[in-house]
Amino acid sequence: VEHPVTEMVTGLDLVEQQLRVAQGATLSIRQADVQFKGHAIEVRLCAEDAVGGFLPQTGRVQHWQASTHARTDHALKDGAVVSPWYDSMLAKIIVHADTREAACRKLQQALDDTVLTGLISNLPFLRQVSSHPAFVAGATSTAFIDTHFADAKTRSPAISRRDLALMAVHVATRSDTAGHAFPAELQGFISSAFFARSVRLTVGNGAAQTTAVLEVRADTSGLQVSHVVNFVDVNGVNLCCDPSLQGPFETTDPNVAGAEIQRPSDTGALRISHAELQTNAHRIRTVAANQLLLATVNGVIEVNDISRASRIKIDPDAFVADIKSPMNGRVVAVKVEAGQDIAAKSVCVLVEAMKMEHSITVPAASKVSEVLVKPGDQVSPGQILVKLEPHQQQESPHGAA
Repeated sequence: VEHPVTEMVTGLDLVEQQLRVAQGATLSIRQADVQFKGHAIEVRLCAEDAVGGFLPQTGRVQHWQASTHARTDHALKDGAVVSPWYDSMLAKIIVHADTREAACRKLQQALDDTVLTGLISNLPFLRQVSSHPAFVAGATSTAFIDTHFADAKTRSPAISRRDLALMAVHVATRSDTAGHAFPAELQGFISSAFFARSVRLTVGNGAAQTTAVLEVRADTSGLQVSHVVNFVDVNGVNLCCDPSLQGPFETTDPNVAGAEIQRPSDTGALRISHAELQTNAHRIRTVAANQLLLATVNGVIEVNDISRASRIKIDPDAFVADIKSPMNGRVVAVKVEAGQDIAAKSVCVLVEAMKMEHSITVPAASKVSEVLVKPGDQVSPGQILVKLEPHQQQESPHGAA
């Protein structure tokens, strides 16, 4: 097995033993000296998008913080660049406890404490796996993901209406929003006036990222949060799945040190009023100006405040003229040529990244107008590989008077 697991359950330093042997010394232990104690689990933190088919990712680490509740073997630091030249593994996180169940709980805590922002990783997915009943029970095999996480949407922790409301209140009332938060007299839920603010949040990252638009209103009874736009993913599946909309939460911002959420029976809004903090089941951590981490019972979810970002409407039916690379990699094959008519979902380019080959396809039937890469080229995320044009342009009559 992985050597950290062996070291955890035996208490031996295998690397030390290897170095001793390499220097000509004999092993300092005998087989009879090896005793197994407890249960150890190792997970690999990788630069992969679990929702997007585990595609490898590259980028720059914005913020990294290893857990103090686990052994973490890594070479990461803030500002480190994850390149396409090696495989996608970033760190190994290893825990040890007396039983498997206890080790799983320790692993869940360690994953909750681990912070990695700036690039997409499988951290949220590892948290889900570590708390899955089948994993905790040890009922695992190479078919585990196909059995329990076959649907890609299930590989990212869902956020509830309650959690969204917590984030909206935090964003609307925090003190570091440079005049965009509620006025001082409205902070702390004690205003006798009325104020409203629209909050736009992106939740998650990679293929799992979704957007929610909420309105936070302050009045004499507290704060009320309404969903202006339903929180749905790209396939229209509602992610607001938590039926329980009540309970206190914790935030590091003193303006919202504790709050109680209630849902009136006659409306779909969430009402939040000041309450004594009772639990730290929900924790909000600010890692950048508009970037926050929400720790929930389902794992840690990355949330970004885009309330003041430019709003560009995208037509989902618009023709896609540029086929771009989703990752860093090397072009191993080009399957199309200029002037060629191609069907929807046809493979146009094969890109190799981190020891894996990926097929880049076209979304709709079209005609190739230009091929911009050749086998052997190195490409980066967002680089245009092939340019397309609609079929109707090809069907225009030639030589018309």
